[in-house]
Amino acid sequence: MIGVMRRVLGTALGVGLAVAVAALSQVPYVAESSPDAMLRLSWRSRGERIEHCRQLTAEEQENLPTHMRQREICEGKNALYRLTVEVDGVEVLDQVARGSGTRQRRPIFVFRETRLRPGRHRIQVRFVREGQGRSEGDDQESREGRDRDATLPPRLELETTVALEPREVVLVTYDADRRRLAELRAQPSPTAE
Repeated sequence: MIGVMRRVLGTALGVGLAVAVAALSQVPYVAESSPDAMLRLSWRSRGERIEHCRQLTAEEQENLPTHMRQREICEGKNALYRLTVEVDGVEVLDQVARGSGTRQRRPIFVFRETRLRPGRHRIQVRFVREGQGRSEGDDQESREGRDRDATLPPRLELETTVALEPREVVLVTYDADRRRLAELRAQPSPTAE
């Protein structure tokens, strides 16, 4: 008797869930209900490695095993970058971007969105390396054998004027081939009818 009740309840629950899913699938989906346009910053790249180097003295080299002796010793870290965005001369974003991971040695991920009213806007995006020291990219050959073109340059800037429609998205991304920021446009998302 208990087994029959369990099967009946299980069947009723399954039918109820199926009816609920079917009903919810009829609810219209609106991608974006706001008429605002969007400025989206999105890119991923490896930041420059900044090294502070010094020459080892003869005494320091003597204290090292033969296979570890070198003329110069360098300590390094990945660079920090300051990301600033101005829209029509007003600063809307100012923050530091750093490599991901606990030691911040992984690529820098940038993803920021700013809502804008439809219309014409002057946009200025800056992504500038902070700090000092010698960059690996400044050397003739990178110490770790990395391709200099694979890292971000010390300064990226994009100045543009855009005329935005409601729900239009302007994407600013990093073009690794040209080593600069680039602007892309997305069509406005459909509205609910």
